[in-house]
Amino acid sequence: ATTGVTLTRFMHEVERVNPELAELAQLLSGIQTASKAISNLVKRSQLPESSLLGLEGAINVQGEEQKKLDVITNDILKSALRHTGKVGVVASEEEDTPMNALKQMKDKEILYDEGSTYV
Repeated sequence: ATTGVTLTRFMHEVERVNPELAELAQLLSGIQTASKAISNLVKRSQLPESSLLGLEGAINVQGEEQKKLDVITNDILKSALRHTGKVGVVASEEEDTPMNALKQMKDKEILYDEGSTYV
């Protein structure tokens, strides 16, 4: 029988063989947590009366109208990355300026598109 390997298990194995990748494992764990939270929100947003659907009323740096789900998923991912303690600056298309993730700057920067177009 074939069994799947979870991201957590895979990263533990990678980290065991390559200890220098420990920070990567922590970042991926934060992204994994955010992805699960976003997945749960998307499941709930399928309801026609959901408050997660519709436009937010703002324009992002790409000149696109922000959807409520864009803003919410951005906040979730930003928070998850900040709580890893491994990222100094986080930048997203949903915000005009990068955000300092930590009071004490780290040498890592994260740029991302939360990908709500594909959700």
